[in-house]
Amino acid sequence: MKARTVNLLAFLCGAGLLAAFVWSSGPAKLWSYLLSIGPGMVWVVLLYQAEVMLEVLSWQLAVPPGERTTYFAMYSAAVAGSSMNNLLPGGQAGEVVKGNLLAGLLPGERIVSSLIIYNWLFNLTTVGVVGVASLACLLAEEVSLEVGLGLLAGTAATSALMLLVYLWIRRGVVRDVIAVVSKVPLLGKRVPASAADRARRIDEEIRGFRSARPGDYWWSVVLLVAARLVAIAELWVILLLLGADVSLWAGTALFAAGQLFYYVALFFPTRLGVLEGGSMMLFALFGFPADLGLAAEFARTLRKVVFMFLGMGLMAWLGLFRRRVARHAGTR
Repeated sequence: MKARTVNLLAFLCGAGLLAAFVWSSGPAKLWSYLLSIGPGMVWVVLLYQAEVMLEVLSWQLAVPPGERTTYFAMYSAAVAGSSMNNLLPGGQAGEVVKGNLLAGLLPGERIVSSLIIYNWLFNLTTVGVVGVASLACLLAEEVSLEVGLGLLAGTAATSALMLLVYLWIRRGVVRDVIAVVSKVPLLGKRVPASAADRARRIDEEIRGFRSARPGDYWWSVVLLVAARLVAIAELWVILLLLGADVSLWAGTALFAAGQLFYYVALFFPTRLGVLEGGSMMLFALFGFPADLGLAAEFARTLRKVVFMFLGMGLMAWLGLFRRRVARHAGTR
C-alpha cells in the first residue's frame, strides 16, 4: 500500500509540473505548434514504428535460434510492455510484462537472459551513439565548447555507470538477485531450491553470448545503432514539422542531450512532467525557445498514445495466442 501511495503522489506531482509548464508556455501557443504538425504526425509514427521493429529484431537475436518464437509475438510483447511503462507511474514495469506475456512461448530461462542481454546492449549502443554524436557536433561547431564538453562529460559519467553494470553482469547479476530475494521474509520461502542452479545457467548464457554466437551479437549491435539513428531522424522531423529552422546536426545534439537527461529522469518515481521540463531546459540551453521543447515532447507523447492503444490490443491478442499454443501442446 505504501508503494502505491508513493507512486500516486509521484504521478500527481508530475501531472502538476506538466500543468505548470503548459500554463507558463501558453496553451494556445502549444496548440498552434501541434496543429502545425497535422498529417505529418503519420511520418512521426512510421519512424517510431521502424525504431521499434529494429529493436525487437535485436531482442529476438538474443534468443538461441532453435528456441525462438515468432517475431510478431515478440513485437507484441515489446509494444505491450512499452505501453505499460507509459501508463504506470515510475515506468519500470514493462520488462516484467514482456516476460509474463512470453511465458509458454519461450523457456523461462531464455526470457530472462534475452531481456538482460537486450537491455544491456540497448543502453550500451545508446551511450555509444550519444558519445559519437556529441563529439561530432562539437567538431562540427554545431554546439558551443561549453555545451559540447558538457555532453561529453555526461557521456563519460554514464559510461562509468555502464562499466559498473558490466562488472555486475560478469559477476552474476541473476545469481545475486536470487540470493537477495531468498533472504526476504515470506517471499524467500517461495524461491525453489533449483533457482540457484537456474540462475547460474542464465548468467553463463548472458556472459557467453558474444563468444558463443558472435554473428547474433554483432547484428544485435548494428540493429540497435540503426534504431538510435532512426530516433535522431524522428526528433529532427518533429522539429521541422513544428516549423523550427534546425539542422540535422542540431537535432543530433538535442537528441544526445535528451538521452543523457533521460538517464537522470530514471531516478525519479515518475517521468511525467520531468521529461517535459527537461526538454524545455535543454532547448533553452541550445538557444531554441523553451516552448518548442515542450511542443516536441508533446508530439512524442502523441505517438506514444497511438502505441499505447496498439499495445493494449496486442496484449489481448498475445493472451489468446498463448492459450491456443497451450491447447495445441496439450493435444499432442
